[in-house]
Amino acid sequence: MAWKVIEGNSFGYDIMKQRYLNQCCQVNSVAPSTVWIGLREEIGELVSNSFSYIGDGTSTLFWLDDWLGYLLVDKCGVPFFMRDSLTQTVADYFFEGVWHFTQTFVNSFPQIVCDILLLPIGGKDARFWKPSLQGKVSSVLAFAHHGHKFPRVSWGSWIWEPFIPVRRSLVCWRLLHDRMPNYDRLIRHGLVAPNWCPICKRDAETAEHIFWNCVCVQQAWAIFLTWFDFSQGLQELDIHSFLVAAWNRQLSSQISMLWKAGIINMIWAIWTERNSCIFDSKKFSSKHILQHVKVAFLENDMNFKHLGTMKNAWTDYVVLRNIGVKGRVAPPPEFISVSWWPPITPWMKVNTDGSALGVPGEIASGGVFRDHWGWVR
Repeated sequence: MAWKVIEGNSFGYDIMKQRYLNQCCQVNSVAPSTVWIGLREEIGELVSNSFSYIGDGTSTLFWLDDWLGYLLVDKCGVPFFMRDSLTQTVADYFFEGVWHFTQTFVNSFPQIVCDILLLPIGGKDARFWKPSLQGKVSSVLAFAHHGHKFPRVSWGSWIWEPFIPVRRSLVCWRLLHDRMPNYDRLIRHGLVAPNWCPICKRDAETAEHIFWNCVCVQQAWAIFLTWFDFSQGLQELDIHSFLVAAWNRQLSSQISMLWKAGIINMIWAIWTERNSCIFDSKKFSSKHILQHVKVAFLENDMNFKHLGTMKNAWTDYVVLRNIGVKGRVAPPPEFISVSWWPPITPWMKVNTDGSALGVPGEIASGGVFRDHWGWVR
């Protein structure tokens, strides 16, 4: 939509362009719409990553548009405070088939003048987006263009699992992005709020405190980590380093599923209990948090039985016994029967095989000679 507003290739988009953008395709007015907030950001991004093809030059800015492969204001060293006033179009310098430059401009920038004279002109002005071979913006290319702004994180696919309710994963996502509406963050945004933890009633309520450092919350975490035989101490980690360590654990598929779901549900249950303390005047209970998590374990095990199996080991059995979930044993391996038939007397039978490590590469072969009794000769 932002690209269509810039091009103004229809009546509605042309009105939007004339009303909200200046000649430089810069926003000079704000529309009373939430959609406009996103458009305002994207318009500047599109203009900076596009170039203009010169037709009649009436809609291409001589100084501020990229129509030579570079911006003339940058090449000529025009100061920033003067750039907004440079609204001349290419057509202001090219009319009746002839370029019209001052002698001072020709003497000062002869290379730029040569580049301009070599430029083919004809047809109608058009704007092309650089990342596209066709010069047009598509949803796929726009997403790929913005992809570099959002680096991949190790927990990206970790918290969004089909066996975890989205609303609970969202709480963890907000915590990792420091978007939880705890008192400390509300105060930082200018809102009036009591800056104390509603759980322990002692320390300031930061996200790190309420989800990890609060003494009442640490009691629940200590029991939970004991269930899964997580040996690192709570005092050695903060919430982010704990999550990184948790993601790197090598577990069987069933235990891994429960481990992921358990951590997400712990974070969600802590937040739920915190809100109950504030809005329902309830007393915080680590027992309630662990009950929430165990119920979630049973829901996951009931609805997603196909997602994993335990290792046939005592360690997995202990974890499953701690959380009250029945283990799913891995199926036994498939056995293939192989037979060897002896030759008739007095023949010998030879069985051969070979292998190669790449082409070209090292090769080897071998064989076994046996008589009708099966003796090796």
